[in-house]
Amino acid sequence: MKWPGERRWGHRWLVLGVTVGIASCSSSSPNGATPGDGGVPPQGTNATDAAVTAEAGSPGNVAEGGSPTGVADSGGACATPTTIAGTWDVQGSQTNSTPTTATLVIDASHFTFAVTRGDSLTFTAQGNAMTLIWQGDNGALPITTTHTAAALQQGIIPLGLGGSWAFASQSSNCQATIGVPQFTAACTNVYDLPSPLPGELNGSITGQRTSTLSSVFGDLGGVWQMTADTAGVVGHATFSGNTLSVAWSGAPWGSSTASVVFCDGIASGSTSAGVEFSAHLR
Repeated sequence: MKWPGERRWGHRWLVLGVTVGIASCSSSSPNGATPGDGGVPPQGTNATDAAVTAEAGSPGNVAEGGSPTGVADSGGACATPTTIAGTWDVQGSQTNSTPTTATLVIDASHFTFAVTRGDSLTFTAQGNAMTLIWQGDNGALPITTTHTAAALQQGIIPLGLGGSWAFASQSSNCQATIGVPQFTAACTNVYDLPSPLPGELNGSITGQRTSTLSSVFGDLGGVWQMTADTAGVVGHATFSGNTLSVAWSGAPWGSSTASVVFCDGIASGSTSAGVEFSAHLR
């Protein structure tokens, strides 16, 4: 969100953009692909080798419901994950920028993403009480959060997302309803989001699942088409097998792609903005 004095997300938060997708936001495993093709390296690969190079010119497969270019279905050593709960060490890099490290903690009632010597975002739920705090250069900023839960089977994602959400802080606010086969979201004065997220959210967007696919993401498995109130179809998200892929296209959203692949205890991915990252479960 945009708050006074908080416009400097920087490339550090490009990593968060993808990681939040992991948290927010099937049993087939993409195997045997090479990093340059957007596939999954075998377990035990180091953080540098685990980063997947995005093919920015290949969003077509994603938009049509396919996996990222080069994700294969045979060979390799990618064990299918059963959960992403736990503490993750994240490493990210971008061309001509200093590499970034961060820590991600997620379970059924807690989410924290903290950049090393940088900003952090922390969510905690205790019964009906919820806290969401952005910690930045200007200190801690509480974000008022409410959630009315609804059933949603999310597979490997431990933090319950289904139902209605509301977020508000100073001049920015968002409301969202997450379910299957549709989600809706409306935001006011939300800017400077990191790629691959749209650069701004100022209006409403609807996601409609247009087909179902087997995936480790439970009810979310399939192809989702995103339609903005003022711009028509602006993107697609695909949950297939162990892979989450996102493609945005068109004004005012800009054009970008991202993909993340999950194995047991490791995740790796990249964006068309040149960000490469990997995460390892402790």
